[in-house]
Amino acid sequence: MKKCDICNEKFTVWSTIRLAWGCSLLFSFLQISACIIDGFVPALTLSVNAVFIDRVLAFFAGKTSADAIIFPLLAILLILLWQNLSRVILQYGEGVRMHRIKELLQSAFIQKISRLKYRQLERPETQDLIKRAALDPENHVKLVLDSISGIFILFLQNSSVLLVVATTTWWVGVLMILGMVFLGRISMRAGEEDYHLQTEITEEKRKLDYLDSVIMKKDSVFERMLFAYTGVVGGWYQKLFMKTYQKEKRVLKLWSVRGKIGGTLSALFAILILFLLIPEVQKGQMTAGLYISVLNAVFVVTNSITWNLSYHMQNLAKGRELLRDMTQFCRLPEEDSLQNPQKDKSEAALFESLEFVNVHFRYQEDGQEVLKGLSFRLEAGKQYAFVGKNGAGKTTVIKLMLGLYPEYEGKILVNGKELRNYTSEQRSALFACVWQDYAKYQITVKENLCFDEEREPGVLESALDKVGLSETVQRLSDGIHTSLGRLMEDSTDFSGGQWQRLAIARAYVKGGGIMILDEPTASLDPMAESKIYRDLAEQNKDKTILFITHRLGAVQGVDTIFVLQDGRIMEQGKHLELMELKGSYAQMYASQQKWYV
Repeated sequence: MKKCDICNEKFTVWSTIRLAWGCSLLFSFLQISACIIDGFVPALTLSVNAVFIDRVLAFFAGKTSADAIIFPLLAILLILLWQNLSRVILQYGEGVRMHRIKELLQSAFIQKISRLKYRQLERPETQDLIKRAALDPENHVKLVLDSISGIFILFLQNSSVLLVVATTTWWVGVLMILGMVFLGRISMRAGEEDYHLQTEITEEKRKLDYLDSVIMKKDSVFERMLFAYTGVVGGWYQKLFMKTYQKEKRVLKLWSVRGKIGGTLSALFAILILFLLIPEVQKGQMTAGLYISVLNAVFVVTNSITWNLSYHMQNLAKGRELLRDMTQFCRLPEEDSLQNPQKDKSEAALFESLEFVNVHFRYQEDGQEVLKGLSFRLEAGKQYAFVGKNGAGKTTVIKLMLGLYPEYEGKILVNGKELRNYTSEQRSALFACVWQDYAKYQITVKENLCFDEEREPGVLESALDKVGLSETVQRLSDGIHTSLGRLMEDSTDFSGGQWQRLAIARAYVKGGGIMILDEPTASLDPMAESKIYRDLAEQNKDKTILFITHRLGAVQGVDTIFVLQDGRIMEQGKHLELMELKGSYAQMYASQQKWYV
């Protein structure tokens, strides 16, 4: 199974076996061989133990020499040596194979996540599915493989032992087979119930994880101290924990009851066999050694059926459900892809114009309209600003520009071509965007700017200079190669304003036809924000820039200001033109004017 085919695969028990076989042919062959040998070890042990005990008894009775004990004793030692040696070899081979499976699956699933449609990623059920199926898929595969090999070995072990037992007392073998089938069915049902419960409480566990991060993580430490809310949040955590625990407790109780009943029945069964076989020994139809070995085999097999088989069957049921989740994850809709993305990226970056024509949009089919017949036009080489109160629809406009939501009414034209006809790679090449909730990557400054992609000399330094970070980076211990954040001992953590400037510099380095800044300087004071925006405008007079902000003083110098209100353009024009209208813009500016004086 190739990496490119992974996400087109329907994950089943059989496809999992093929995946394991393809990742390590040699180890898979050795594992099957070892499983077959291990399957016959208990039967061989039963026979050798019987011979050994009979010869030891005969030796003490003076009926044979000590030499007769050597062969069965050596056989017992060889069996023990094989069991330990095979375990070491198989563990090593398993580690190598699982490393290859992990590399294959995680690489394919990470790429799959990166190609998912944005609307899909915003859905809680998608996040739950990713958490269940895509975060550690190699462990799901391992669960299935371990279950299959465990059941296969147990089948061979119990079959071989039952065969030996049946040759002496056939009815004991029949009873043991019936018990194995009965407990196997119960275990499979228990595994399915347990997995379905875990699926039910995924949402509660997600909230538990969040509350745990609020209590434990560094990001909220200051507010925890200031508002002293640890006890309150801890109470919420405890209440939700008990709610999920009660659901889990129900399955645990059922599992415990099944286990106790199975253990009791297996013990009673073994005791019954003990008494029923005594007449066979008295009649001389069974030797003492065989009697002891058969009893030991009965205990081993019944315990194996009760616990080991139940454990593997339960895990196999869980594994099958997880494989279904992996298949469902792989079927999630993706963004369109290009045959030659590099060529089309360069073509898409040649921006000329962007136009919204009577665009209507709502996030849910039955939800309220966010944009209501929105129309405007942006042209290359000019600078624009969208302003308005919170909830006016500014960020929604940007999301539609970026193609994150193609389910709109009306037209969005880029260079005269409908935006929905562009692929994700083309849209990515067209825009460089900085969001208000930008990411803080705890890697080096250079990696923050270009993620280790090659750039022409001076590009990174120029981007840092444009946002006023050049001197700050030069003073760092390793300059542009200094690690940021708190992951490494020699890392340096930036202030909030410095992180914001770095995010803007990253957009510079990326490039594109339009640079969009969606309130990325919100944590800066108005004067500092205004300065950054003025610098950006001055240094990029030939570049198309779109500012999204509710601070009007920062965008006075742009070519056109669009005043967005209730999903529509209420006013548009230059700063002075809008002030002369004495409308919404003039009122908002007057209320903020003291920030800039």
